[in-house]
Amino acid sequence: MVPYLQFLEDHGSPFLLNVYPYISYIRNKQYISLDYALFGSGTTVQDGALTYTNLFDASVDAFVWAMEREGFGGVAVVVAETGWPRDGGDAATPENALAYNNNVIRRARNSVGTPKRPGVGVEVFVFDLFDENLKSGDEYERHFGIFGLDGAKAYDLTTLIVIAIWTVRMGLQFMMSFPSSSPTGTTLYATMAIRNRKCSTHLNLIKLYGLVELGGWNFVFRFFRFLGNQTDRIVFPLYWIVLFLVKITSLRGKKIGLYFSASWCGPCRRFTPELVEVYNGLSLKGDFEITFVSADEDDEMFKEYFSEMPWLAIPFSDSDTRDHLDELFRVSGIPHLVIIGENGKVLTDSGVEIIREYGVEGGSGQEEQSLRSILVSDSRDFVISANGMKVPISKLEGRLVGLYFSLSSYKLCVDFTSKLVDVYAKVKAMGESFEIVLISFDDDEESFNEGFGSMPWFALPFKDESCRKLARYFELSTVPTLVMIGPDGKTLHSNVVEAIEEYGIQAYPFTPAKFAELEEIEKAKQEAQTLESILVSGNRDYLIGKHGVKVPVSDLVGKNILLYFSAHWCSPCRAFLPKLTDAYHKIKAKDSGFEVIFISSDRDQTSFDDFFSEMPWLALPFGDERKESLSKMFKVQGIPKVVAIGPTGRTITTQARDLVADHGADAYPFTDERLQEIEAQYEMAKGWPDKLSHALHEEHELALTQHQIYKCDGCDEEGHVWAFSCEECDFDLHPKCALEDGKGTEDDAMDEEKPEEGWICDGKVCFKA
Repeated sequence: MVPYLQFLEDHGSPFLLNVYPYISYIRNKQYISLDYALFGSGTTVQDGALTYTNLFDASVDAFVWAMEREGFGGVAVVVAETGWPRDGGDAATPENALAYNNNVIRRARNSVGTPKRPGVGVEVFVFDLFDENLKSGDEYERHFGIFGLDGAKAYDLTTLIVIAIWTVRMGLQFMMSFPSSSPTGTTLYATMAIRNRKCSTHLNLIKLYGLVELGGWNFVFRFFRFLGNQTDRIVFPLYWIVLFLVKITSLRGKKIGLYFSASWCGPCRRFTPELVEVYNGLSLKGDFEITFVSADEDDEMFKEYFSEMPWLAIPFSDSDTRDHLDELFRVSGIPHLVIIGENGKVLTDSGVEIIREYGVEGGSGQEEQSLRSILVSDSRDFVISANGMKVPISKLEGRLVGLYFSLSSYKLCVDFTSKLVDVYAKVKAMGESFEIVLISFDDDEESFNEGFGSMPWFALPFKDESCRKLARYFELSTVPTLVMIGPDGKTLHSNVVEAIEEYGIQAYPFTPAKFAELEEIEKAKQEAQTLESILVSGNRDYLIGKHGVKVPVSDLVGKNILLYFSAHWCSPCRAFLPKLTDAYHKIKAKDSGFEVIFISSDRDQTSFDDFFSEMPWLALPFGDERKESLSKMFKVQGIPKVVAIGPTGRTITTQARDLVADHGADAYPFTDERLQEIEAQYEMAKGWPDKLSHALHEEHELALTQHQIYKCDGCDEEGHVWAFSCEECDFDLHPKCALEDGKGTEDDAMDEEKPEEGWICDGKVCFKA
């Protein structure tokens, strides 16, 4: 499991989880109530500081806790299957199925989150659309469908349904298979055939949001049933399914990006992944969509290219519309991205340049944001005070307003609230126009009232519908979060929690100018930083070596040091340790003054001792109070983390872990100058062949490979980073030696696809000739 979690973390992919509270309930009735399984309000379970009101959250958090224990707390969770049967077992009724599925979908739409991850919505896929009469197992397993075998709706699930299609970046066909007959009637099977041409490609989710408006779900069933009667297997391209499910009317009220592009266009192929990243960040808010307008020459090229995109497209067959759009927006070069506002007017036709320069921020915009648009809802135009008074939002306009996203039962929020109260009181004492509005994620009103009662500011009412919407709008990733809204209603800063924790009242009024001032203060601090200033605290002026031997910090002054934040329970830390140990010995052989200091996050002395015994360097004693200040100083959010400190005692880089992982000892001494040298060597390699033959080693071809340090078998000198090697014979040549007499047998890179006739590509853009 740990290698799997490491893969997910490395690729930014979610952990997929099937959650079935019904099965847990029927097998453990003596411990689990039906109310608790169905999101009722009558049962709560206390787990330490966390309160659970339903089995779904408890099930998800069990996996979250397990992942955190293994050091993968940053991996997202997606519930790939969940549902409740409507027949075939105890408590399997249409009423219970409706209640469960409605609650699951409502919570997913509102990004409710779980007690361990409050406000961080869990993406959910409901099982199943149709009953499965041939499925083996208990009877209830055949009755999870929202629709019966005859296509009739089993119960009225009116909540917005999210349709999910699994896909891969390279090639997908969605297959609907219809057996002609079965013992109990016709059964609809939906399967997916994934044709993945690159083994490194990983699964992605493409989400198609919107109600099916082409006559409702019964129409969909009848339509596919009709096609199924024509042949045993119907194959639908992915883009066809997209166009079937999403009507143009579903795009009204959204910002639209018209993306003019083509598969043969090199600049387009390079820009599309950037646009995908921006789209994934913006589409969560539900107010942005992209439509692909293809300049491909045939349908096959269009399909293959479109399979890499998570958005919509003009059908390739609709050449009239594509030509009309080309003419209307005067498209003379691709890639070209036109952004159209909610009112249908063009905001910009320079979308490509904006995305390239600003990424997600360039696509969001704040043109129409105001305090009213953020805080006012259809049913409410006020906030409340702790004594229950309603204060019109108009009273807050023109002021600096902080939106405080918090959870009263969460320790980090409790600790930060006390600091925020102090800052708020000092700012108000100065007579400043500053207010705070609490956006609470509390699940019960008693906790909300108790937490809010200790706060001197305003709040949105308990469980107000805007709380979840605001969490999505500001792309909330953690609590506490304090978003600053300026007097003009525009976002001043997305989260000033860290600034308040570090600088307190000094961070006010949270403007760019103030943060620039704080940055100067931080720079001055860094300039004055010495090894003793960060490692000495009171009478704690030592580190420990093997067998507990004390080593004065003063002995390390003037040396290159790595601070290694790690723990035995953290599997990525254990995986990284051999790499760091190897680099340590190689660097130590060249610079005897070099040292590493282990700063432990272990839970007990025994774990610390066991892990430290594997290390050849020094350590901060277990439980040392300096660990907390060092973690705060270097903003340690995850481990392993490696910070490089130079001979002056100043910080060289906080990203030394990546440098060691990528380059090993060759990255030493981790300075910008050294990295530039390494990058220059990588740039040099771009023009080299992948393989070549050489007179010094005629037995086998030599392959271009990466090496940290090696001895060239040609010139007998030391080499770094690149070599032409034969692993079988342990033979290495420096590129200079290899290329003098070597003859390439394979191009260093595939030629970029030639542009279509009538187009000219200059590297960044393809223009019409």
